[in-house]
Amino acid sequence: MPRHQAKRILSKLRLVAQDPNRRDMDSARLQGHAGYRLRVSDMRTIIERDHEAGMIVVLRIGSRGQVYRK
Repeated sequence: MPRHQAKRILSKLRLVAQDPNRRDMDSARLQGHAGYRLRVSDMRTIIERDHEAGMIVVLRIGSRGQVYRK
């Protein structure tokens, strides 16, 4: 992954970590799976929220085809 793209994803993850319920982020609960999808450009990041610990866990990062394959 190019460095500039990784920086954009990291920046969005930091914003989600500060406020997981932000409406201006392109995120959605996954259907049929646990977790959420965060879209940044053409990349997808699959995350889980740990509300008790106040953190997010990144499960996968990749293009749409790579992330949704089992």
